[in-house]
Amino acid sequence: MPSRLSSRLGLAVLAAAVALYGALAWHHRDVSRISRRLDRLRKLFNKEAGESPLTALRRAHEMAGAFTASPEIRLGPYLPDLFSRQELVVAVHRARLLLEEIEVTIRDKLITVSDDRQSATTDLAAEGVYLYRGEQSRDITEIRLTWVKENGEWLIRSAVPLETIQPPGKVRRMIQRGLANP
Repeated sequence: MPSRLSSRLGLAVLAAAVALYGALAWHHRDVSRISRRLDRLRKLFNKEAGESPLTALRRAHEMAGAFTASPEIRLGPYLPDLFSRQELVVAVHRARLLLEEIEVTIRDKLITVSDDRQSATTDLAAEGVYLYRGEQSRDITEIRLTWVKENGEWLIRSAVPLETIQPPGKVRRMIQRGLANP
């Protein structure tokens, strides 16, 4: 009898271990996909001097494709909020035309996937260095991204700044004039 009981117990422990491993593997896979998507967005947002307007537009469209059809994007106190991919394309394109260079670095990130693996959040610190009319500006913004899985693809549903060290006044005023009135 003891051997039969220990066999069943052993099988139960083995089944639980396999289930746990499978759950962790799927969770890691989702975190990896979100992380790769973030890195791709960062690379798309960066801009070198001399970028053509057509390249700026292409990159804006590609970035918008990482968002749901009706995202909620809060840009902070001095920029308008965005609620569609088209508004996002316009804002990103205008920013790319106004700024000579853009370099974004993600300093810290924490990706949390829900138990049902259909939604996730990412808290990150993004450092931006911008060149406008020869003057460099830098800011660091803590951002919360909310993700949703649509047709197996992770898309950003919302982006909300949690805390921002604001850029110098000259760049802030440029952004207000250039982006607030498309």
